[in-house]
Amino acid sequence: MLAFDRGYFDSPRAVTMEELGDELGISQQAVASRLWRGIDQLLATTLPETTRRPEA
Repeated sequence: MLAFDRGYFDSPRAVTMEELGDELGISQQAVASRLWRGIDQLLATTLPETTRRPEA
């Protein structure tokens, strides 16, 4: 939510992962990992089950 609220998904971006990490007290890598996990969860709960990739 913070990334969305701060404009990370805007074009051009209003904030960088480094800035988000500073605000959250975590590394840029941790921000990237959390964003990917969040996006994955959002897609998994939004897309129809027939379009999901098989579990690894």
